[in-house]
Amino acid sequence: MDQLSSRPRGRHASAGGRPAEAGGRPAPAAARSPLLTPTALRVPQITVYFWVIKGLSTAMGEATSDWSVKTLPPEVAVLIGFTGFVIA
Repeated sequence: MDQLSSRPRGRHASAGGRPAEAGGRPAPAAARSPLLTPTALRVPQITVYFWVIKGLSTAMGEATSDWSVKTLPPEVAVLIGFTGFVIA
């Protein structure tokens, strides 16, 4: 430990809580975990447009499925739906 503070010094700790190299210096940015960087999570923001598109696509999928099962023989409708799922 450093005599002026209660923080441990040396190769296992450094200022700011970052991993330290053997000489006690902070590890370079490339050695730090990419999950700790602010740009690591690139999840799109959920907006009203997201919910509108999700609702429309779900409704269209359900309507198409119902129509195809009632119009075509159920086995053929399921086979067509499964083929579309595999291609997607």
